[in-house]
Amino acid sequence: MTIPREAAVEMLDRAVANFWSLTTQETPNMRRFMEATHGI
Repeated sequence: MTIPREAAVEMLDRAVANFWSLTTQETPNMRRFMEATHGI
């Protein structure tokens, strides 16, 4: 099965947002993902 990149990015965005909402913390991997996909 192949998942389109856009769908994978959307799923990871939701996971990052959920993790942030629960912990108000950011991991190095979360930061790298946000920088790579959104330039943030």
